[in-house]
Order: sequence, then C-alpha cells, then structure tokens
Amino acid sequence: MWTFIGVNIAPAVAAAPPPDHSYRNLREARKNQKIVIDSRRSRNTKSMARLNLRPFLPLFLAAAGCVEADPLDTVSDDEVGDASPDEEPSSDEEPSSDEEQPVEDETLFTNVSQAEFPKLRLDLYCEAVWACEPDAVCEPNIYQWMGGECQGFDADWAAKCLNEADDRLFAMSDSPAGYECVDAMNPAPCDFVYFDDPSLAGCGESEPQEEGRPIRDGGTVLLPELVRGSAWSQAECDATHHEIAARVWTRAAQSEHGSIPAFSRLSQELMVHAAPPELIARCHEAALDEIAHARACLAMARRFGAGDIDLGAVAMPTPRIPTLTELALEALEEGCFGEGVAAMRARLASERCEGEVSETLRMIAEDETRHAQLAWATLDWLLTKDSSLAPKLLAHLDRLRASLPPTDANADEPEPELERYGLLRRSDRVALSHAVFEQILEPTLRCLVLKHAPASAHAHAHA
Repeated sequence: MWTFIGVNIAPAVAAAPPPDHSYRNLREARKNQKIVIDSRRSRNTKSMARLNLRPFLPLFLAAAGCVEADPLDTVSDDEVGDASPDEEPSSDEEPSSDEEQPVEDETLFTNVSQAEFPKLRLDLYCEAVWACEPDAVCEPNIYQWMGGECQGFDADWAAKCLNEADDRLFAMSDSPAGYECVDAMNPAPCDFVYFDDPSLAGCGESEPQEEGRPIRDGGTVLLPELVRGSAWSQAECDATHHEIAARVWTRAAQSEHGSIPAFSRLSQELMVHAAPPELIARCHEAALDEIAHARACLAMARRFGAGDIDLGAVAMPTPRIPTLTELALEALEEGCFGEGVAAMRARLASERCEGEVSETLRMIAEDETRHAQLAWATLDWLLTKDSSLAPKLLAHLDRLRASLPPTDANADEPEPELERYGLLRRSDRVALSHAVFEQILEPTLRCLVLKHAPASAHAHAHA
C-alpha cells in the first residue's frame, strides 16, 4: 500500500477532482489565515521559532489538481514532529550534537599563521560585504578590496562594517604589525566598531539571495541597474528611516522587476509546447503583479531613505527553447519553492509590522501565493504530457533538500525596528525555507506524482 508520512493518500488521489482550478474557492478563506508560530524552541535549532504552514497546504494541493483536503490532517503531532505545548522532550532522546560541542574559546584565534591569515581575511571580508552591502554585484577578490564598483556601494556605510572586521583580524594575529590594516578596505580609522546586521544573510550560504522568480540566464540572476529618477517609485524620500531597510527594499524592488521578463519568457516557452491558454494568461497576470510589486518595493525604499533612485535597464537572457524537463525542474525550484518561500516570508513579515508596510507585504504575499499555485498547475499539466518527468522531479527535490541553508542555532534576536520595517531576521527566513520545503513542497509534489503515476508504477511501488 502506498503511504505518505504514515497516511494512505491513494484514496484521496483517486477521488481528486478534475483540474478545474477549484483552488480559487479557497482564496477568500486564506486571506485571514496566519502563519502559526510555536514559541517553544526546538532542541535542534534552539532560538528558531517552529512554524506551522499546514493550513496553507490545501491551497497548493488543489492548485496542482491533486486533493481538496489536507492529507496531513489525520497525522498525529508526533508523526510530523510537533509536540504539545506542555510536552517535554523524552528523557531517552539523544542529546543534540550542538549541545555536546564545547563553546569555542575565542583565544584560539589569537595566534594565526601567515598561511592561514589570507583565508580568514577573505572570509571576514566576504561576511562584511554582505552585512553592509547586500545588493553588491561584485565578487569578493582577495587582491581587490571593495573597488567601489559595486552597485549601490556606499563607502561610508561599508567603512563602518569593514573596520569591525579589521579589528577582529588585528586580534587574530600574534604579530599584528605583520598584517596591518588593509588600506583599500579601511577608508576610516581602525577604531570604529559597527557590524552584524541580523536581517541579512551571511556570505557563502546555500540559500538563494533573490526571492521569487527573477529572470535568469543559465544560473545568473539578471536584475535591473539602479539609476537616478522616480518613474518607478510611488513615494517621497523620508531620510529619517533606517538605512538598512532602504537597502533591503531596494534589492527587493530589483528582484521583483527582474521577475517581469521571467514570466513573459515563461509564457512564450509554454506556448512552444502548446500549453493551455489559461496557463499563458496567468503568466501575463503574474508579470503585471510583478510590476506592481517593483513599484511598491521601490516606494518603500524611498520612504526609508533610499534617495532619488529608479530601476533602469535589465539584460535579457540568451534565447532558448527549453525541454519539458527543463520547464518542470524550473517550475519546481523557482515557482513552487521560490515563490512559495517568498509568499510565506512576506506573509509572516506582514504580521510583524503595521500600516502601509504591512499592507504592501500582504499584497505581495497574496500575489506570490498565486504565482506558486501557477507553478503547481504548470507541473500538473507537464506531468499530464509526460509522466516520465516524475522521477526527475523527485531527484531534484532531493537536490533542493541538500541545498537548504543550515539552521543557525545561535541566531541573534532581531532589532525591533527591523521587523517594524518589514524585515525578517535571518533565522526566521531560514526557518520558513525549511517549513515550506517540508510542509508544502514535498507533500504536494509526492501527491502530484502519485496522481500521475501509471498503474505499473503503483504495482512496482507496492512490490
């Protein structure tokens, strides 16, 4: 018998309605849904809140033409890993490996060999770049420190971040005179300490820096350049707001703008394979949504002090005619997962702020949810055309699981003003990535694959 997470879902799949997009009937119901946050701390993630996205699962199952009901509804809390609020961890449970590891003594870094120093210097530089300049487009280069060519580079802001890194480097060496401050990366004296922005991702992690589905050329994200102007903005500059918020909202505007041509290209690529007109229409509707998102995000950036900036030209990718496999894998990764994560992050962020910021995030969350549903509907259609895509999708699911960003057991608490500006701390963004994967992406894909599995595959699976 084919079971999933301890529940037999074959009857539910057999009784699935035809793909009449009945998920639309659920749109009103989801408007008042909130992401449930369990304030208890997981033993494995310590300070990371546990997020329950199960109320949203039926939206994506129905979008995939799979089932109306949540197949996890009958699963006990123990089976999905949630304990009751009063339940304490079992005394028989193996202690977390994180808890067994001794706290690293900072004095271990006081003596660093000359061979080790360049690597540590590069790592700290990389970390500092992401902390103070999340929208940088240049790559860290050990021979060319912050050449000033990074998009949106602000020398004064970068100096505050990089000098903290240099102070740490200075403390690492047993002969600091041999490793003096790197002049090119230190435009200010080495006694100014300002570092650690908890709202931004670290450098070198596997989590994508762009949310949603910006257009790509191969693996490279294509974003619009920033220019002076206000044609795309809907708000005046308010210099009293936090500069970090302005930078993050500016980057969000670029990502949303980059999603406009992505959906336009998707409509053309689907037409090559004779996709139904409703899928084509929904691609164009999504592109119009992204125009609104780009304008709204840029408005937030200007409101928070981004200044007189606008969105300029964006490069177009190399023309291509994708195969069904390429379309399917991209739909899973960029649409089902990428848009799904973006939707849930925007929804959670909207619950932690007020006013126009919250309204903007709620609008984005609603639209990104529809975009993720479009990706599931696309996968449903692709599997109808070619059921042999199923094992390729499941293999890609495993690759996505392996690429999930690691949970940060020692994540700092957020600065209150960052949440007020619509920014989530890194631990919450990572937690949402894991929650979307485990509670939405994996169950929906497995249900969809089972729906399209031929009888022979069922027999093989039961053998």
